[in-house]
Order: sequence, then structure tokens, then C-alpha cells
Amino acid sequence: MMAKRCAAAAMLTVLGATGCGGDGTTVEPPEAVGTSSLFELDVDWAADRQFYDFPFPSDLRLDANGYPNLDGFINDGDNFAVTGVLEIAPQRRGWATVPVGYFRFDAPLGELDITATIPPGPDAAVLLIDVDPDSPERGRAIPTIATTPPADDFVPDNLLAVAARQGFVLHPDRTYAFVVTDALLDAEGKPVVAPPAFAKLRDGGTPAGELGPAAANLYESLWPALQTAGVEASRVVAATVFTTGDVVQELADLGDLVRDAYDVTIEDLSVDPDDGADHPRFCELVGTVTFPQFQTGTPPFDEDGVFVIGDDGLPVEQRQEVAPITITFPNEEMPAGGYPLVMYFHGSGGLSSQVVDRGKVPFEGAAPTKGEGPAHVLAAHGFGTVGSAHPVNPERLPGASVIAYLNTDNLEAFR
Repeated sequence: MMAKRCAAAAMLTVLGATGCGGDGTTVEPPEAVGTSSLFELDVDWAADRQFYDFPFPSDLRLDANGYPNLDGFINDGDNFAVTGVLEIAPQRRGWATVPVGYFRFDAPLGELDITATIPPGPDAAVLLIDVDPDSPERGRAIPTIATTPPADDFVPDNLLAVAARQGFVLHPDRTYAFVVTDALLDAEGKPVVAPPAFAKLRDGGTPAGELGPAAANLYESLWPALQTAGVEASRVVAATVFTTGDVVQELADLGDLVRDAYDVTIEDLSVDPDDGADHPRFCELVGTVTFPQFQTGTPPFDEDGVFVIGDDGLPVEQRQEVAPITITFPNEEMPAGGYPLVMYFHGSGGLSSQVVDRGKVPFEGAAPTKGEGPAHVLAAHGFGTVGSAHPVNPERLPGASVIAYLNTDNLEAFR
């Protein structure tokens, strides 16, 4: 995600985080002059164009069960793709392992070159730091890139966007922080400053607002991590603390549940009547395989296409689908433990038979050499192979194009 706006008022030229006047009254420190980020803990971020009045992502934006709350995300043009993402993003716990951080400021920032890597260090303008108390890498800073995207239907003006440099993926289920320091300059070339609420937090206090205590608790892990990273807390003018999720593990766990609960059925196996017994290195069998299907609706899923999770944690079976399957085994004596098996996954618009027939292409524009596909190569080394028709390929959805599975019009199903 990317959007912009996260600035609030100025840096504290503090006489003390909060002091007492001579008459015993509490005196809030005055706001310093300068460009600062929005750090609003007492406004409704879902209200009109206030989504970026607090940094994003943040664990303060998770609901009680750890799911992201994206209410108020700016989508002025009702872009269907963004709407689709907003529908599915809150269905997974935690934040992305390839995140983008957003900070909205109250005045324009200086230009930033998004192609320039920002190396981590005490003088970096922005940082991405592991702040997890249980992490073996606590205090490790990751190279970043940053930019100030122009205002549009999705982001407001004066937004700073920060991300890990391409190629860096964060660990799942770990807490990190995007950090902005006074090395960042505004459009006038002056260092940005901390808004009062963040300055109070940084100096050990609890900011005002309903979320003040929660913010103080969340940011406790940041300060020691900064010290480990060699960054002076006094130079930090904005930060957001967030915990990554683990969608890969969630999907793997769901897959394990499905495999344990269901069996697939292979039927009508026979030697391919075309040339199944004629290959010099292997024998080719063809048949059908029946798969349980869990997506609602019907292919190609212009509508529906989602899982309905039952009380047992399993997706509810919607129907069954029969697909062609090709199996090969080497023309040699089978080992005592059976032939090792390689599963072939065809590509866009591919067929179940390509494990056999997608051979060498002798010249540009020529057809692949039939019978010399992966099965031919692997049989020489004692491997069997198997390939079946994948969802929304032409064998399972007649007339399907090579990109029919790329369902960008229904991102909930595409996921």
C-alpha cells in the first residue's frame, strides 16, 4: 500500500516534557517551529481523509484479533482494484513482510530519489529497524528507499513513503519500526522536527488522547533497539511500530489440513493410445484425477471464488472437478522403494501432456519436439513424472486464454 499524510505540528523546544508552573499548574511544552509529521492519537483515522494523520502501518491499527483495520483508506475514485484489496487485506493477521511505511507531514518535504539506496546508520534520514525484544537480530537496520509521491486519488499531499530496499524481505511474526530522523529535510532545506505527541512519547511520557497509553506501551521496544543500532533517540522525529504476519505459514497450515482430510482419486489409467508405448526412455500413462474444489462459484470466477472456512478450520468443499493426468515411469526395472517422482507444473495456458511433449524447440517459431519434454530428460536418471491440468487451463475450462487465471477483476478470488 502507499499513501501519504502523516504530520502534525512541531518539535518541542521543551523546557521539560511536562513541567509545573510556579503556581503548581501543569504546563505543556510549547510547540517548536518547523515541519513535522502528523501523529494524531485522538482523531478518527477513518474519518474523511484522516487515514494518514497517523503513521502507517502500525500495530495501533490492528483490531483485537490482530487483523489490519483499513477503514478510511483513501480511494477517491473508487478504483475497483483498490476496493478489492481493501476487502481482502483485513482477512490476514499482521502486516506485510514487504511493507511500505507512510508518514504525512504538515508541509512539503524536499525531493527524494526513489532509486537511491539509503544505507542504515546513525545519520540516515529514514531507517527500518528490527525492534522485537525476542528477535536475535534486534537493532539490525535494513537499507531503505524513500520518496514523496504526488497527491492523487489515493494519497494526500506532503506524504513520505519508505520501504525496504528491493530484495529485503522481513521476517514473519516479528516487530519492526520505520524511523524518521532530523536528517530528513523539508522543502526549504530545514530539518524536520517531532510533533509534540511523539516528542512526549520519545522523552518517556504518555501522550494525550485515547490511544496515548497504548502508544507508550507499543513504542517501548523502539528505544533500546535504537540504542543497539547506534541511533540517538533525540534525533528521531517520527516512527511507526508494526508486527509482520505470516500468510505463507497460514496457507501452508491450511494446505496440511486439507491434505489430511481429503484424498484425490486417479482413475482410468491406461497407456496413451497415441504414442505411450513408443518412447525410448519411458512409458506414458494417461487418465483422470478428481480434485475437491473449495472456491465458491464457478470458473473463471468473475464473481465469488472465495473459501468458506468451517468450524473445523477447513474450507468447505463446494464441488469436485475431474482433470486429465499424465504419468510416466522409466523403461527400467523399478527400484525396491519405487521410482522417485517429479511433479511437473505447467505454465500459463499449458496442458497436462506437456510433461511429455514440451521438448526442445529446434528454431524460433517451431513447435516443441514431441515426446522429449521433462519426462524424457528425467527418465534417463531414473525418475518418473506426473503432470495434471491446473485450474482454469484449457483442459478444465474450454476456451480459456493463457491469462484466464489472472483474475484481476476479482482480486478476492485471485488471491
